[in-house]
Amino acid sequence: MRILSTHILLSCLLSAQLCLAQNWQAVSVDLEGFREVYTLYADTSQGGLYVGGRFEDIGNNTDLRSIALWKDGQWHALANGLNSYQFPASIRDIVRYNGEIYVCGVLTDASGLTCNGIAKWNGSQWSSVGGGLLDYDDNPAFTFNLRVIEGELYACGRIFMAGNITANGIAKWDGTSWSDVHDFPFFDEEGDVINDCIMYNGDLYVCGSFYAGSGTSMLGIAKWNGSDWVGVGPMGVGQSACMEVYEGKLYVGGYFSSMMNPALPGNHIASWDGSSWDNVGGGIDNINGNVYEMMVHDGKLYVAGGFTSVGGISAPFIATWDGHEWCDLGSTSDNGIDAIEEFQDTLYIGGAFIELNGQPIFSIAKSGGPPQDENCGTLARVENVETNSSEFSLYPNPTTTTTTITWQSQTTANYQLQLYDAQGRRVSPPVTYPQNGEWQVDMRGLAPGIYFGQLVVEGEIRSFRVVRE
Repeated sequence: MRILSTHILLSCLLSAQLCLAQNWQAVSVDLEGFREVYTLYADTSQGGLYVGGRFEDIGNNTDLRSIALWKDGQWHALANGLNSYQFPASIRDIVRYNGEIYVCGVLTDASGLTCNGIAKWNGSQWSSVGGGLLDYDDNPAFTFNLRVIEGELYACGRIFMAGNITANGIAKWDGTSWSDVHDFPFFDEEGDVINDCIMYNGDLYVCGSFYAGSGTSMLGIAKWNGSDWVGVGPMGVGQSACMEVYEGKLYVGGYFSSMMNPALPGNHIASWDGSSWDNVGGGIDNINGNVYEMMVHDGKLYVAGGFTSVGGISAPFIATWDGHEWCDLGSTSDNGIDAIEEFQDTLYIGGAFIELNGQPIFSIAKSGGPPQDENCGTLARVENVETNSSEFSLYPNPTTTTTTITWQSQTTANYQLQLYDAQGRRVSPPVTYPQNGEWQVDMRGLAPGIYFGQLVVEGEIRSFRVVRE
């Protein structure tokens, strides 16, 4: 990016250390042409790594259809694989439950056996699971996630029927039969979906794309408190995809963004401590940079998705959060990352990439060890920032209400506006979409103090300082 103003003297807006790239390696040599990997599952009881996604074969083995087992340096088939009608299935999650492997996704049959959205593998053959899962049109449900919670298997997705019972987006399996989950109450058959569920502080949380209606805070997330389904926080989060518990907080990742809706708590990731939301160091910088997967590994929260920067630092598709700052792995990729897993003390990733760090690596990779340094970012200080010139102005400054940024750039179609407090925490005040080269920033919800910001338009940067009195 090109900084236009020669008057801007940035001592260090984002402190960063040049890092060496993560040493990603191909898992095997026969993956060329491999399609997308959506899920990875390390089966410690059998010493193998299950790989699920949407692919027709691996190398010359056509039985590795949408699912495969990597064990002892070889690929192993699970019978003849999985199908969705006449095409490879799209497998979204894999878990072990009651001694068997369960898989879910866009799935109609397992090696010729009708299964409808979910199937199980006992090590030698496939079986259906209680009649399977169906959507509103009696087609196999699109099932996104499986979790074992308190001895039962929970399935989440666009689900209407589980076996012969009604289930609004979520159902549970006890090894013998299906049941609903506390009569989950609201569901729009045209678009609602439950993407994930998890226990946190004794309550069951669900997240996805749903809205309970005006007057409630059940937007994209809800919890069962033992007697009722209730909202989480004053507004919810919007469209959410995954959840993980890390250092006593519940982290939620997905498609929501306070850059698009200031009422939401963060940018594609937020944390909940049981009483309030936090925006996790400002979250994902890209408006469309979604979070697909999270995992705790080596004492850090690993976050993967379709983003390219997070917390003000470059982090293509994968980053770590330690509770205080974001770090990237120094990696480059040509596409997003959908899955993260630890297997035999090694980190594995999966996605639709065909290149990592300039090397041809297809859809699944393993780390060859941690990078020698990590590129981490926290706000340090900005000195002598001149915010007013013939090209750029900020008025009023100081302000008690709003301030207007004026920059007559050639286009405002693609912009990012980031604001940080004096401690380096990213804040997200409401911003009016630019009209005639003017952005109005509402500072009324912020505490009095000095704030530092950057406005990026089509790769050109303006840095500024504004005082909230």
